[in-house]
Amino acid sequence: MGLKFMKGNLKIFLEDKTIKYSTTLSLVVIIICSVLVVIFQPKLSLFVPFFNSFPWGVERLVTSRAVMLIPVFLIIVYFVNITLSMKLYKTHTLLARILSFNTLLIIVLGFMSYLQILFLVF
Repeated sequence: MGLKFMKGNLKIFLEDKTIKYSTTLSLVVIIICSVLVVIFQPKLSLFVPFFNSFPWGVERLVTSRAVMLIPVFLIIVYFVNITLSMKLYKTHTLLARILSFNTLLIIVLGFMSYLQILFLVF
């Protein structure tokens, strides 16, 4: 019963243009970020600057494997927020749209932080 409910809900959910475009664009950005992580991971140095709000020094650095957590975090945010949006869509359409757009915003900002790390290293 749960799968039928989600399947029917997904069809109604994706008919909304705002939600459809923001979820699709979010997924595209996640795929691009994941591909870049796979491509550049072997080329990164042992330590990379991750906490850019900290002053210069060792406190700012993490191992290069920690950068692989960025796409994982983005995927988790995507699925949690899209699931919440689907559950809220029938009763609170505006809230579902806002949540979907905020998902896109969080994913784009996460991707930009990954690009900033790459530009600082290379």
